[in-house]
Amino acid sequence: MADLLVLGSTKKLEKNLTFGLNRNFHDDRFSEPCFAVVTIVRGSHWGTGVYNHNLQLIGRAHYQDNWTWGQAIGGCQNQTGTEGGNSYCGHAQTDSHAGGNSSYGPLTCKNTHLGHTCIEVAPNGTLCMRNNDHVSQAARNVGTWLHNTTPDMAIFQQSNYHYTGPRSMPGGWPMLTGKDTWKTDRFHGNDDFSTVAKFGLISYNEQTKKLAIGESSHNYYIRFHVYSEVQPPASFAVKQDFWNTTNINPTKKVVTGWSDWRPTANGSEDNYRAVVVLCDNNDIVFHRMIPHWGAYCCKFTYNSTTGQYNTFGGSATAMTYNWTTSYGMDSGPAYGVRFQISNSGKYVLAYNSAYY
Repeated sequence: MADLLVLGSTKKLEKNLTFGLNRNFHDDRFSEPCFAVVTIVRGSHWGTGVYNHNLQLIGRAHYQDNWTWGQAIGGCQNQTGTEGGNSYCGHAQTDSHAGGNSSYGPLTCKNTHLGHTCIEVAPNGTLCMRNNDHVSQAARNVGTWLHNTTPDMAIFQQSNYHYTGPRSMPGGWPMLTGKDTWKTDRFHGNDDFSTVAKFGLISYNEQTKKLAIGESSHNYYIRFHVYSEVQPPASFAVKQDFWNTTNINPTKKVVTGWSDWRPTANGSEDNYRAVVVLCDNNDIVFHRMIPHWGAYCCKFTYNSTTGQYNTFGGSATAMTYNWTTSYGMDSGPAYGVRFQISNSGKYVLAYNSAYY
């Protein structure tokens, strides 16, 4: 009975909130859409089915047997394309392999923390197209957010722009024009930051209330500014206030030394990007993809006695995959390292695209 009373009180409270995790949800959570199944037959018909949490089919859509230039949605085409999409936006092609040229598409790079860069499935089973270029920019810019109590939101970094925004919306340049969502130049040429380009070098841990913002040396090394007592974005009626000095206070930060090790270097992807994780114990782990070579993972260790980060000692794990055809952001925003975060907000999976 106590549980029922608490649930009832929570429901009443939610009605008075202007934001929250459970907004726009049906009272019966099991009746909501849970997952979609896409069935494709090469050069023929295809379709989608959407199921709820009770594994009941609640929506279905069927697409025609052929594809016509200019159609937003159509059937398959016989022309060679990628597993998930191609330059003609006819995303329904399955082949035994994808080929080794960047023109064949980013493949696994399409599956991001923000969803698929090309495809969305509506609750009624309709397959919708997203703007690949804009969503890809968002996937390049997005950082990690641990223990996120508002998992429909994400945090982004693009050089002098730092902003928050919905995971379901394109977060590239169009998002930067959104009022009250971004802060410019605060961490670029100010507050002891350089003006070197940086993309996605940011991690917020909502449990520890700490924010790590990285910067590149322009020579494939990286360091982090770690701010303490940073309240989450949902605490602010005006989203831009999250970035103000009263919340991200320069007097409450420590700065790591520069990383002093790399296995090799090969372009903008491993110079200006990384998947950064600010752990619960304050350690900082970052994972970098090196196009046409492999990847490596490093860690800055936090010293709880001094409150500082230990000197970076080249403690790293390098993974050489002999990737002669793997592409980073040098080939466009649709390429490069990607990550997923578990629903619990505790675990981060970083992965890289490979084409052979």
